[in-house]
Amino acid sequence: MTTDPHTEQARALFASGNAHAEAGRVDAAAADYEAALALVPGRPSVMGNLGLMRFHQQRWAEAVDLLAQAATQDPGMALARALGLLRLNRLPQAMEALDHALALDDSLAEAWSQRGHLLRETGHLEEAARCYRQALACGAHEALHHYYLA
Repeated sequence: MTTDPHTEQARALFASGNAHAEAGRVDAAAADYEAALALVPGRPSVMGNLGLMRFHQQRWAEAVDLLAQAATQDPGMALARALGLLRLNRLPQAMEALDHALALDDSLAEAWSQRGHLLRETGHLEEAARCYRQALACGAHEALHHYYLA
């Protein structure tokens, strides 16, 4: 069985991008992921990783678009997309993305915490308190959560 040369090249670029990302070289990682995506358009793993690099580059709108496609099955990508939407002040969409992330994995303390923040800001204090309690139950032991509950 032969493998498409574009696929092999994309895999090498993806691996290189991962190595750059792990070393904190965000721009180099993004460049590798972009090149890989040009070879294998629509590949969710590549779009997700490029979306995360865009997030680190504070290019929120691009991050959100890329992560939307990668977020369908990956709770971490769904959470990253929600955080990007929060940065863009697209609050109803951010709430939907947080709910999606929690539907995929209800142990995401950060998703519960961010959901609590959104609810607190919109005056839904009782529901926000439930979210903060859930974040604490998932292992988020930040003093701020205790403060908000008080």
